[in-house]
Parts: sequence; structure tokens; C-alpha cells
Amino acid sequence: MCIKSIFVILLSMIVIFGTAEQLLAATEITGQVWDGNGGPFTLAGSPYFSKSGIPVPKDKTLTIHPGVEVRSGTGMWGVSVEGTLIAKGTATQKITFTCDGEQKPGNWSGILFSEKGTGILDHCKIIYGGNRFGGNITCQGDSTPIISNCQISYSSVDGIRAEDKSRPRVVNCLISNNVRAAYIWPATANFDDFSGNTVRDNKLNAIRLSDPPAGFEIYENVTLRNFNVPYSAGVIIINKGAKLTIEPGVIIKFDGDPVRETTGHITIYDGGVLEARGLPCEPIVFTYINDDIGGDTNGDGTASAPQKGMWNGITFQNGSSGVVEYCKILYAGHPWSRGLACEGNASPTISNCEFSHIKGHAVFMRNDANPVVSPNNMFTDITISGVWNDGSRTINATNNWWGSVSGPRHKSNPGGGPIQVSDKVNFTPYLTGLPNYSNSICLSGRPGGYTCRRSFRIHNLCLGMEWRGTISQGSKCPIIPISESRKAEFCN
Repeated sequence: MCIKSIFVILLSMIVIFGTAEQLLAATEITGQVWDGNGGPFTLAGSPYFSKSGIPVPKDKTLTIHPGVEVRSGTGMWGVSVEGTLIAKGTATQKITFTCDGEQKPGNWSGILFSEKGTGILDHCKIIYGGNRFGGNITCQGDSTPIISNCQISYSSVDGIRAEDKSRPRVVNCLISNNVRAAYIWPATANFDDFSGNTVRDNKLNAIRLSDPPAGFEIYENVTLRNFNVPYSAGVIIINKGAKLTIEPGVIIKFDGDPVRETTGHITIYDGGVLEARGLPCEPIVFTYINDDIGGDTNGDGTASAPQKGMWNGITFQNGSSGVVEYCKILYAGHPWSRGLACEGNASPTISNCEFSHIKGHAVFMRNDANPVVSPNNMFTDITISGVWNDGSRTINATNNWWGSVSGPRHKSNPGGGPIQVSDKVNFTPYLTGLPNYSNSICLSGRPGGYTCRRSFRIHNLCLGMEWRGTISQGSKCPIIPISESRKAEFCN
């Protein structure tokens, strides 16, 4: 090979990989580090390496420049932050946090934000962490990092773990190929943001509510926001003085072992409140983990499918309250044979809901419970009854669809359909067709001049104001449909 050829090859390597010094040397970090004391980390000093971790102390800031690579020793936390970490890469110069040596899941522990640690991770790759049963990123204490445009992959445990009262903001990230969950969230803090993320190829493609086998137990007001990623849960407990609000469109998938009777459930105790208000086109869904509604959450493709009685349903205990509206309760009923139960004097309102594939009773009550199970609920594929009342009061279950034009089966209605009801259930009048909201669409936006081709119901949340009603054929649509396909279907 001629000298000119060798020179061209070396020049190409320098252009692609950096200077000769960068090819041969790594900057080793020992002890605490911050800007002015070993930092900032620059491209000229990259890669940076630490055998024992890189602590950023309280009230100090470490800045990492675009294109830098930070490598950590086996089993060690990479950067542990009680102060501030600023790692802002670019689309073409990402900052990489990984292990030293063989690139495999669990070869280092990841990035740790603790105490009041904060900072920005933007256009970063955090890969192959999870050694200490955390995630590629673990947040503890009252930490509040912002994580955006990052790849968080190949953890031996979870992609991101939020513990204690930490509130990371995670937006526009790829969270993939982690051995367990994409995200673990505790019950002690509300989400800040989890929007715009792509979650795929994890064992659990979901936001996991608390670390199994622990339950998601709340003692204060918590909101489950709709980030277009399903939630996964074992047990959800709403205690006295706490309120769980669930936004429209949220999907919660429960797990457990039906054979061992350790199935997931929601229990609302005395003084607790469940407010689950969906929309006609954005129902809230309660189902089992292997139901692929909303995506393949358990990551097994078509290897598993839900059956009746896979989880234990929703139970309102004595003194609890709530609203369950525009929801779907699917595949519940084990081991207590009900989809939704009311104990003691619990009297929630249940309307516009679908109960399907239930083992046992779709809605069950006893003692002095007095729920309103009306209007526009749908009951299909139920093994025992749509509504069963072992209590002392007569229950309002009027204007519901019982799967038949002849209503439910009862001794007072011997010609009823396959879904039965017990005594002390007022089921007349009943619907002779599917509820109107099955032909509903959600709208938002500004006043428009569209003319409706046919009548339809609308439900709009615009500028914080709620408006419901029916638009008749030939009238002007007051607002623009979200979906262009639905606009074409209903309006000119």
C-alpha cells in the first residue's frame, strides 16, 4: 500500500471519529465533579470514563457538550445527580451514556437523580443500564429532570423508574427494548408530562403503576393523564381523602394470576373517590394485560388472548363514592365474580358504560348500596347477570341495552334476552337498540359552516367548556370535527 493511500485512510478516520488523541485516550473521572472541577465534559475530552461513578453534588452543575460519550464501570451508577446535570446534545451529535466494555443490558446501573436533583437530558442515548434494579434513568426523592428527544433502551430492568415523589418530565423519547417496563411510576406524585413518546419492544409496553408486587396505593388526589400509552397495574387502592381522576381515553390493563387468585383490581375505600369520566369517542378502558386493545402491551404478539374472569374488577366499599361514565369494563370477574361491585352504602353513578366478557355479575351490590346504573349502559357476554342486587334497596337500572330488543331476562319479563337481572332492579324502560353514543363523535375547534348530512350526537370540550347535544340533519355544524374522515362522513 502506498504512503498516499495510508494517509487518505488515516485522514478519513480522523474526520469520522475525531483526532488521533481522541482515538487513543479516554478521560478518567474520580470523585465528585462539576463545572470548574473536572467539568464541563467536552468533545475534546471524550470519551469520559469512571470506575466508581460520577457524583454531581447539591448546588453544583455539570454540563456535558454535544457528541460526548460517558462510560461507566460494571455495576456502577453513571452520573448520580443531587445538583444539576445539563446534557444537551443535538440531532446529529447525541450524548451517549453507556457501560465500559461489553455492551449488554445491566452492565452498569444508569443515571440517578436523587434528593432535589434536576437537569436536562436532551438528544441523549442512555443504553445498557439497570444493574441495581433501577432503570436506565432512576429518579428518587423530589427530583425533577426534563428528559426529551432521548433513546432509553436495553436496560436489564426498566427504561425509566420514578420513585418517592420524583416528577420527571419525559417527552418525545424512544423507550425500547428494555427487559421489563418502559416506565415505572409511584403513587406518591402526579405526572408532569409523558407526551409524544414512542414505547415499543419492551416486555411491558406501558406506564407501570408502582413496582410489582406492590400496589398503586394513593392517599391524595392523583390524575391518570392520557399520554396514548396504556397503564399497567396490579392493585389500585384509593384511600380515605384521596381521589383518583382518570382522563378520557386512558387504558388500564390489570395483571395477576387468576389460578392463584392474585388478580388485579381497583378498590375504593371509605372516603375515597373514583372519577372516571370518559367521552363517547374516548372511553376509559379497564381490561386485562393480554388484551391488545391500545396495542400489544405485554409484548407477546398474538401468543395470549384475554378470557372472562382474568381480573377482579372495581369495588366501591362502604362510604366511598364516584362516577364511572363512558367506560369499558372488560374480561373481569375473578375470583369474586363481578365486574363492578358496591358494598355497604356505596352509591356511585354508572352510565354510558360497556360491560363485556364478564365472569359472574357485571354489576353487583349488597347491604345498603344504592348505585345508579343508568342510562345507556351496555351488557354483553355476561355469564350470570347484568345487574344483581343482594341489598335492601331497589336499584335504578333503566334505559340500558341488555343485548336484546326484548330487554333483560327476569320473571317479570320472561321473554327477555340472554342477560338476566335479579329482583329489586328497576330495568324498565329499557333500550331496544344500541345507545346513541355508539354513533357519536368528539369535536373541538372553532365555529364552522359545515352542513350535517345526518343527525349525530356530539360531545365537545373546548376552551375548558363542556357542551353536549345533538346536531340534526341539514343544520350547521357549530364546530369542526377532529377527524377529517368523520367530518367527511357527517358534514359537507
